[in-house]
Amino acid sequence: MVDHFAELTPATGQITFWIQDIVVARTTRAICLSETVGDRLLPPIMYFPIEDLNGKLLKASQTTTTCPLKGVAHYWSIKLNGELMEDLIWHYPNPSKEVEAIHGFAACIPGVINMECD
Repeated sequence: MVDHFAELTPATGQITFWIQDIVVARTTRAICLSETVGDRLLPPIMYFPIEDLNGKLLKASQTTTTCPLKGVAHYWSIKLNGELMEDLIWHYPNPSKEVEAIHGFAACIPGVINMECD
């Protein structure tokens, strides 16, 4: 079995996530999750409190995926300007013990949803 590790680090400052000039989330309580699988370091992902999401944009998705380290992820799509952009935000309702700090937090696809740190 391949070693799979995660490191969680609180982010500092305010972080804003947006798409098409619309704010998806804004927070001062983000957590940066860095994962290593075997000898490969994955790009870090910022997680933000679900309560900091702009819920008016979200539509629950039926999509789920499973990570051997974090557990089962559930997704939201974003409805913006009449367009449904599917499965852009995910969260782990029952994360594993190794990453339990991301319970109540969500993340989004980097590069599709923009991020700015203040």
